[in-house]
Amino acid sequence: MLGRTIARLAWAACASSMLWNVGHTFAAEVRQTDDYVAVIVEAEEFDDKDDRWVLTGPSTPAQELDPDPNHSATAVGQFYLELLPDSRVTHEDPFPTEPELRSFWGEGQVAPRINYTVNFPEAGRYHVHVRGLSTGTEDNGLHIGLNGTFPDSGQKVQLCSAGRGWWWTSRQRESGGAGSCGTDFTVWIDVENPGLQTLNVSPREDGFELDRLMLIKDTSAGTRRCNATGEDSIRCVNGAIPSADGDVNIVTELSASAEGIALGDSVILDVSVRNEDNFDTATGVELTLGDFLETDWALVNADERCTYDDSALTCDLGDMEPSESGHSVDLSFELQSLTEGLTEFTVVVGTNEVDTDPTGASDAARVDVRDPATQLDVQGDELFALDFGESAVMSFLVSNIGDDDAADVVVNLDLADALELITLPAACSQDQQTLVCEFDNVRVGRSAELAVTVNAAASGVDVSSFSASAANAAEVQSTLTSIIAAEPEPEPEVAPEPDAQNPEDGVDSVDSVDSVETPAAKRSGSGAIGGMLVALLGGALLRRRRTPATVTP
Repeated sequence: MLGRTIARLAWAACASSMLWNVGHTFAAEVRQTDDYVAVIVEAEEFDDKDDRWVLTGPSTPAQELDPDPNHSATAVGQFYLELLPDSRVTHEDPFPTEPELRSFWGEGQVAPRINYTVNFPEAGRYHVHVRGLSTGTEDNGLHIGLNGTFPDSGQKVQLCSAGRGWWWTSRQRESGGAGSCGTDFTVWIDVENPGLQTLNVSPREDGFELDRLMLIKDTSAGTRRCNATGEDSIRCVNGAIPSADGDVNIVTELSASAEGIALGDSVILDVSVRNEDNFDTATGVELTLGDFLETDWALVNADERCTYDDSALTCDLGDMEPSESGHSVDLSFELQSLTEGLTEFTVVVGTNEVDTDPTGASDAARVDVRDPATQLDVQGDELFALDFGESAVMSFLVSNIGDDDAADVVVNLDLADALELITLPAACSQDQQTLVCEFDNVRVGRSAELAVTVNAAASGVDVSSFSASAANAAEVQSTLTSIIAAEPEPEPEVAPEPDAQNPEDGVDSVDSVDSVETPAAKRSGSGAIGGMLVALLGGALLRRRRTPATVTP
């Protein structure tokens, strides 16, 4: 009675917004435009309520087990209702066991109720907008019913505005693929007949503070979206309100752990399925992963909801409510390759409902199975030019260009006879002019470099050979031509001319004297070979590095 008395005093101050019917006062203000019909209900204008709903105004004393301050100063009309006691404030607080302190109600039918008599001018669907206030995550839920019945569309009103003061919401928890906060326009009640109806409000959580409700029906033929804003306003924008139509929107994604694998290896196929419809539940969801043969792939691991038949896996996923990606159904399959070749796996999801975008309910992923044979490549200078007696660095590169790591790599370097080895890398051993170097492995796409310092011990043209092989790769070979400039020739000694007056010399005066061939000349190759060296040297690419030998794995 106290609540109704206070409410009637408040009504007197705003009589222009009240409607009367056969001598009965009921909570409603009706607004009608081309875009909407709206019924506005003040929280304090109730017919009757449970005692746990406490009417709060400017002079209301502090309440026991109410951790929140009085918020009437910013409430419309400076009155609101709060469900007390508020015994559970944070998510970590335990649920009370005493019935009078119960803090959570999963459905409105059994929760402490507020009843309002409302005159609906038209039948139809009215979207519910609630102006409430919450201070955390445990006082932000409500249920809306009509004539004692709480439909699914009116349950779990969610207010995600802790700390923002009074706030409007038209969101249902877990609706529209947006997580616990839901999406707009997902709470409604269907009014079958115009006229007097009883609007029911129940808490989902204790501590909820209720200021106003707006029940808005679209009359724009789906061209405008109208929602409550501010204290007493309705704002409309272009666009249609999503509605429950019995259809669903299934989105499916398939990914493979690798696009290419070695024969005998396994691949993991991950599938994600979600229903992105704002309202409708997908029933009888069935997933099919297909297009692979038992002769090509062996099933290693699959979800327990799946069975294999012929060339496909079929999985019964049951029903799927609208959900965001964080609440999707995720499955993994492990398959081992048995033969080489390219396989395109496909996943298709079907339901009992019509899918608004069936192209989103399927996806594909390709996996190429190849023989794991490794392929090596070697590179080195094709032409190596230096002067006699000069030292320089020779470099060679072993690259793994195959599909598998190269194991137990062995590199052989056969030096030209004209070259002397100055430095010996740690991974190598020497047998006369041959170096043998060993590496544990060379990974796919990586290289190993062999660098040695040599000295030109003799002049001429000579060839060094370089080869590499692995336990799982055939040998590959490269050659390097070395051109070493001739050592300088000493001035030839000229024999004295014979004395024509001394016949005892025994040499004709007209005879020429042959030049003396020195060991250096023999080694350098005089005459034609010398000319050839000069020509080759002229076109050689000189690379004279003075760095020590290194091996880069």
